[in-house]
Amino acid sequence: MKKKVLFFLDKEWPPQHSFVDGFICSDVFREKFEPTIVVTRQHVGSKNEIYRNVSCLCSLSSRRKFGRVLRFFESIKILRGFSKSQQDVVFIRNDPMILLAMSLLKRLGIVRKIVYQNSFPHEVHTKWAGLLAKVIFRSALPVVDKVYVVAEGARERLLNYSPSLDFRVVSLLLQDDMIIPNIVEISPNEKVRFIYVGTLAAARKIEFFLHAFFNAKKLVSEFVIDIVGGEEHEIQSLLALDFVQDMVTCGYLNFHGKVSRTEISTYLLRSHMGISIIPPTDIYKESSPTKLGEYLGHGLPVLVTSGIPFQDAIAMQTSACCLVEYSEEAIVSAINSLVTQPKKLTSMSHEAVFFAKNKLSYTPVIQQACEDFL
Repeated sequence: MKKKVLFFLDKEWPPQHSFVDGFICSDVFREKFEPTIVVTRQHVGSKNEIYRNVSCLCSLSSRRKFGRVLRFFESIKILRGFSKSQQDVVFIRNDPMILLAMSLLKRLGIVRKIVYQNSFPHEVHTKWAGLLAKVIFRSALPVVDKVYVVAEGARERLLNYSPSLDFRVVSLLLQDDMIIPNIVEISPNEKVRFIYVGTLAAARKIEFFLHAFFNAKKLVSEFVIDIVGGEEHEIQSLLALDFVQDMVTCGYLNFHGKVSRTEISTYLLRSHMGISIIPPTDIYKESSPTKLGEYLGHGLPVLVTSGIPFQDAIAMQTSACCLVEYSEEAIVSAINSLVTQPKKLTSMSHEAVFFAKNKLSYTPVIQQACEDFL
């Protein structure tokens, strides 16, 4: 009989995410375990759904305002309704309040094992939220059986709360259907199509790299940029910048807004090169950029900036990445070099496919990590 595992996720329905699709919902994991996902409800009342053949409970309050506190009590209720065998294995992704609730249940002998995934330094939140996260970590982490981090840099931070923590690094990799043997080939007179997929939040400083492309256009004209993702108000904020509006008007910058995870492949497969330009700030230095892997998985060479340890490590392992400093001058120079060497992009594309197949699949990671849920 398969062991049941309850996954509390910091997601709404549908919980589209690299770790969800590639790890929790994978055939490899479901061969051994019976996962149930719990996410935020979008409407009044709870609702049962099926996501990639996995049961999904849309039962949690929003993580905004008082909803954060309600999730503490809701998670306990959900756990008690899930099973009363005292053999439960619980996985929590990022939510400190649910982590606190499950740690209390473990101390009471109701939960047998806790796996906690931390992919964000919650301590950098606003003053009260950051302080609360620190208090919860000091109380709850000592009873956690395994801590999943997406990059090595998180170890040192979390060890401050409990020096005996047991870690597993599970970077945000690729599920099988995100590894496609696509080879980039650029026809004569065809413009190189760059693509950025992801958030347009202010912290990502999208205007910084767009300005670099704006200046690069003065040197080479054979490229187009597609921006996939972002809220409408974030897009409008960028369009309020004169140089961004000029790029759109001239037809070499296109905003497509948010699309479903299943639609991302369509955009990637019509592109020639991915953009993974991330500010090297504390909030991102522990990150494991999902889209970097997805670009490579679709055979795209990637323009990458330095300062993010996980990203640096990937870029130094494969010639499919063009790694440059996080400076406008370096980015402009790289754009100029890449656009004028279409055959090099094809060569980089072959390397991208090879690297993704051999280094970025979740399958070997899952096979090693299954012991964490026994």
